[in-house]
Formats: sequence, C-alpha cells, structure tokens
Amino acid sequence: MAGLFLLPISGLAQHQWDLSPNILLALVGIVVVGTIFSYTVFLKGTSLIGPVKSSLLASTEPISAVFFAFFLMNERFYVLDLVGIAMILIVVSLISLKDLWLQKKKKSCSLS
Repeated sequence: MAGLFLLPISGLAQHQWDLSPNILLALVGIVVVGTIFSYTVFLKGTSLIGPVKSSLLASTEPISAVFFAFFLMNERFYVLDLVGIAMILIVVSLISLKDLWLQKKKKSCSLS
C-alpha cells in the first residue's frame, strides 16, 4: 500500500519498465513468498503460540535480517549493529521476564 501511495511523488511512474516474463515471474514470487506466504505463516504461528510470544519473536526479526545479510550477502558487522542486537535482546528479555513474573504472581494469588 505504501508503494502505491508514494507512486505519484516518487517519479517511478515516468520510468520505462522492461516487463519480460522473467521479471513478471520474479515480481509474482516476491509478492507471493515475501508477503502473502510470510503473513499467512505468521498468523498461523500467532494462533499456535499466542499473540504475546508471537510479537516478542517478531521483534527479533531485525536480528535475523542482520545475520542473513552477513552470511548470504557478505555484509560486514559494525559496532552499531552489535549494539542494536544487544538492545533488542535485552528489551525482549526484560519483557519476557516481566510476563513470567506477572504469571507467577497470578498463580500465587489464586492459590492463596
């Protein structure tokens, strides 16, 4: 949707595109695999593990993107990359610990 919204002001509409069958097939692959398939799998996973765990796992996606870029595209790690990874892991851990603490507190209150 954002791409369609930005199309009039981006200047891409004036560009001549070579829409050969290979390029169209690649575009369909990007749309199907990159959007529809991944979103469907995400929703199925959310229904299996719950929205809280699902959102916590989804927040670690930038970490996997950095590792895929490193291993598949030979990108380099920088100090800020490592700082960002550490910050994401710390925040996700703190949120998880808070949720565990609240669950234990609920259980102890219901037992007494």
